[in-house]
Amino acid sequence: MSWAELIAVELGVLTLISAGYVDTSIIVRSDNLGVVVALSRGTWKTEFGLQDVLERILEMCCSFRLELQMKWVASKDNPADGPSRRVYPSRGMMFGSNPVVPDHLSSVLQEV
Repeated sequence: MSWAELIAVELGVLTLISAGYVDTSIIVRSDNLGVVVALSRGTWKTEFGLQDVLERILEMCCSFRLELQMKWVASKDNPADGPSRRVYPSRGMMFGSNPVVPDHLSSVLQEV
């Protein structure tokens, strides 16, 4: 589960970059305390490639001067839980930019 949560953050950062965000602070809310702590500290365990994902996120943030402010949110209050279960908001509620999906994620993502 932590891998998927980190990938969600990576896609979020890629989406912000594709929308032209640079030199700004972004609040990221997650109901996964491990993700919140790892992104706040900048380190995670190497099992399952989690450190690799974290390093990609941090590198993108550094390159585009994006500061992630991590906040833990209870699962019941997490607006991302619906989409993660294939329950989507109306198109009008969706962000207008789509990320360029890197090769390392193309086989695990499906456009909806």
